[in-house]
Amino acid sequence: MRCMINKLLVLPEVLSIVLVVYFVMLSGAAAQGIDGTKETTCSLKSYLARVRKNNAEIIALEFSVKRELETIRRELAYQRVSSGVSGTVEQWIDSESRDGYSNISGANIYLRQQLEFSGKFSAHIKYLTASYKATEYAFLDRINTILSQAAAAYIEASVAKETVSIQKRVLANREDSLRGTEHKFKGGMVPELDVIRARQQVDDAEALLENANRNYENALAAMLKYSTQKFGAQPLNIADLQVTDFSLKRALAGRPDLSRLQMNLRAAQMNKKMAAKGLTPTFQLSFSWGLSNQYLRQYELNLDDYEGKMSFSAEFPLLDGGKTKHQKKESVYQILETEYQIKSLQENIAEEVNRAQSTLNAARRVEAIKMRSKQAAQKALWIAEEMYKDGILGQIDLINAQESDQNAQTAYIQALKELAAACIEQRRALGGFSY
Repeated sequence: MRCMINKLLVLPEVLSIVLVVYFVMLSGAAAQGIDGTKETTCSLKSYLARVRKNNAEIIALEFSVKRELETIRRELAYQRVSSGVSGTVEQWIDSESRDGYSNISGANIYLRQQLEFSGKFSAHIKYLTASYKATEYAFLDRINTILSQAAAAYIEASVAKETVSIQKRVLANREDSLRGTEHKFKGGMVPELDVIRARQQVDDAEALLENANRNYENALAAMLKYSTQKFGAQPLNIADLQVTDFSLKRALAGRPDLSRLQMNLRAAQMNKKMAAKGLTPTFQLSFSWGLSNQYLRQYELNLDDYEGKMSFSAEFPLLDGGKTKHQKKESVYQILETEYQIKSLQENIAEEVNRAQSTLNAARRVEAIKMRSKQAAQKALWIAEEMYKDGILGQIDLINAQESDQNAQTAYIQALKELAAACIEQRRALGGFSY
């Protein structure tokens, strides 16, 4: 008994050594694959940067935004000056008149400009600009979604990798226990039943390790879905995931889906302004300079006579069959629809922010509880192993302590996973993956 008391006195020092060895094992696991081979790992930040750069859907969306910009530039081209060369040639075909002569009825260089004084063109520019910005925000919203999903896949892989490390430690611990039990059996100190139970514990640990390896490979495959390169995950660092400034105000200012609707509202307002000018007059000014109505002998062109011409045309619409009237009503309904969409989304964002905050607070409390439970289970297992070696404790109690330790380790890593997932959801609710 005195020996047992002495061992308990040195328990804190031993536990500190055990924890140091444990974290060294985790660090080594980060540099090796599950089969012991070298594995290239990257941090969550580096992984998300690669996803942002290499993901095929994101690249396709980038080209979509660029295409939208060119569409807008094309739409605006009708208000710019246009120029060109025009000409008409008439050739006589009867034998008496075609003696090497051609009638050139027009050969001109022209400039044309459409004139607009009603403000419709400026409204059109603002409409197209708002539409383009809405496309950009839709692109950022999709990035926010894709990167949050990629981050969740990374967390899953990181947790799966740490589970592999835990199962390796459990297996090594049970193999050591089996060797001790076999040694006791050879000395006649324990029955063969204890050896059978110890081997069963080892078999169970090996099966759990195989499952952990499989889960880790599946998690890596899920990561590869978002990036073209395969990387291993590193241990979770919750401090890197947490958001310092989390508020509804920041969410309303940073969510790209809300900004997209606000740009849609701006575009609808400009569309209403353009609709109100449906019956406004249009004007066009053109200037041409060149040859006109000249009879020139073939191969002997006389270029002495040039003409310059300026033309101005105007169109004043009176009736359009009610097109302008219905277009104005349509634009009003579009504005009302978009306004209510914005209101609905703002309510949803508020609900998401509140839910994310409450989930994160609960996850923090659970993680702290599971950490204490894990430390207690480790301490209980160490005591049980020492007492079993001294013959004070039976094998059933040792097995119970081993299973309790394994369950506590698994429960803690799951709590850590839920905490990390809550941090990811918090960042997504802010629109934080889009910038």
